[in-house]
Amino acid sequence: MLNGIYYSHINKNKEANTYFENALKFGLKYDNKSDLSYVYLEYSKFLMKIGNHKKAYEYLELYSKINDELINEEILIKTNIAHLNLELEESKRQIKRVENSYKQKQQQLKENAAKNQRLFLIIIALLTIFGILLYFFFQNAKLKQKNKLNKIRSKLQLNVINATFDGKEIERKK
Repeated sequence: MLNGIYYSHINKNKEANTYFENALKFGLKYDNKSDLSYVYLEYSKFLMKIGNHKKAYEYLELYSKINDELINEEILIKTNIAHLNLELEESKRQIKRVENSYKQKQQQLKENAAKNQRLFLIIIALLTIFGILLYFFFQNAKLKQKNKLNKIRSKLQLNVINATFDGKEIERKK
């Protein structure tokens, strides 16, 4: 196409026409709408320059049609991109919500674990205190029994001592 524009500029119309037709063939063959639209536009200008107004108008219409298609495709692509961006933002918000929920649950679990640990320590402390009190209670009960036994022994010993003296009672001094 560039060669066609060049030859058109230096007024070598036959060569310019050949290059434009080749550019049209390649554009149609490879279905490159963007390049094809420029070829239609430039070829239309060339045809207008050489006086073939009818064909120039036809190629200008083809340029306009392809250009509209390209614009519509571009709008469609931009719309799809905008839609994808919206979906991406919504997904990000959902991920953020899930992360926040996860963090809250994690915090609650930590708090519950801390409460359970404190409760466990309190129960252990109470059981230890209860065990110590129980130990002292049984020690006290043993001491009371020992004291009773010691009193009984001492009374028995006094009775035995009193019985060993010829029937005379010895007064105990208090």
